[in-house]
Amino acid sequence: MEIRDERADVDHEVEMADKEEVMELKPRRPVPTLPPKERIKGFEEIEIGYSEEQAREEAQRCLRCDLER
Repeated sequence: MEIRDERADVDHEVEMADKEEVMELKPRRPVPTLPPKERIKGFEEIEIGYSEEQAREEAQRCLRCDLER
């Protein structure tokens, strides 16, 4: 029985970014969390999450995955 590689059928023509374009490497922003003193008071969610602005910045960090490192 032959096992067919389905990935071979994928079209690999992807537009690459200009080679002169500079990619700024930004580290991942840690998710804000409740301080330990607040955590022991109940069963609230520990991870508070990003503000809208922080979420947008974090999403922008990953939108250029076509750039080679």
